[in-house]
Amino acid sequence: MHNQPYHKMYWITQMFKLQMQFSLHL
Repeated sequence: MHNQPYHKMYWITQMFKLQMQFSLHL
């Protein structure tokens, strides 16, 4: 079991993109 900071950053970035897209559609 490896906990990489890179993976977390990638996940946060993906979530941020989704939030941005969602906000634009509102």
